[in-house]
Amino acid sequence: MSRILHVVAGLPPEGDPVAEFASKLAKAQKECGVDVVIAAPAGENLSVSAFEAEEAGVRIGRFAPSGSGSLCYSGEMLRNLRKVVNGADTVHVHGMRTFPVWWGGICARLEHKRLIFSPHGGLEPGRLKTLSPQLKTLGQIDRFLMKRAEIIHATSELEREWILASPGMAARADRVIVVPPGVELPRLMPKPKDHDIRTLLYYGPLTRGNGLDLLLEAAAKCDAHRHLRIIICGPDDGGILNELRERAAQPDLAGKIEFQEPAYGMAKWRLFREADCFILPSRGDNFGSSVAEALACGVPAICTKDTPWQMLPELHCGWCCDTSADGLAIAIRDMLYHYVPELIEMGANGRKLVESKFSWHAAAMQLGLDKPQTPQT
Repeated sequence: MSRILHVVAGLPPEGDPVAEFASKLAKAQKECGVDVVIAAPAGENLSVSAFEAEEAGVRIGRFAPSGSGSLCYSGEMLRNLRKVVNGADTVHVHGMRTFPVWWGGICARLEHKRLIFSPHGGLEPGRLKTLSPQLKTLGQIDRFLMKRAEIIHATSELEREWILASPGMAARADRVIVVPPGVELPRLMPKPKDHDIRTLLYYGPLTRGNGLDLLLEAAAKCDAHRHLRIIICGPDDGGILNELRERAAQPDLAGKIEFQEPAYGMAKWRLFREADCFILPSRGDNFGSSVAEALACGVPAICTKDTPWQMLPELHCGWCCDTSADGLAIAIRDMLYHYVPELIEMGANGRKLVESKFSWHAAAMQLGLDKPQTPQT
């Protein structure tokens, strides 16, 4: 039986995109008959996905965190991870610029184990520009490990381009494979056939990179005959919530913007189901799992051209626009002039896309085999 060790920077109870991917992939691999362990600095409380993985038989190696720094250092992991790595055939590190990723990759090299490296958007050009000088220097460790990995995993063709643009990576193009995340398919609920208010949902971290300032400026430009309601839901990872609230309180946005606390589990799916359309105004995203989740709920989506969702208009399940307030406003106005049955039809097309392209079982097989193969598109 193949033995895979996933190394992540944490398994926080409130969830985290990288940790969620690792947990769901590990669970799917276990269901495919692979022996799977997740190693992370973590306490007793886990995210729902990590708990479900553990219930399915994935072993969770918890290492006591040493402080609360952004590098996620753990002295216990430093002392003991190499022993765990020794018992694996493959070590899969998730993310960049954290101690667990560095030490997991180094231990894999020391123990001569197969290494899979998943940057999870860490090479997005906009993100690289905002790194501190210290993190830019430490990023050399990531590049060292990535160049020596047997497999470099991209979640989209766009992320593959970012990886190949990194210094020294073009020569390793044959090691970069594209395997998108899987997506759960929640039960669909009937929607009213028509209503005057159009609800547009953003669900995800509140950061400048995700373009929420552009979204608010775009909303101010929309005065269509149907009333627009925008729900912004997610953790304030970028420390911009107060700034967004101040802008939303201006007269040109009065009554249009609603901020909600982060929602998880059934509350999250309820938010998606009740929306007429989803929006990701990002300045750059390696995948955008929330877009796939919206489509899985039968909700069409608006995305920018700096995300890997440019196929939405062609497949008649959403809009893809310029990464600007004007571009977003054009897409939002077009959405507002669609009748609800038309939006429902677009959402149904989106769900078919998710059913055909985004399977955790397929991802588990691609990233759990000795020689992964790029999935057919």
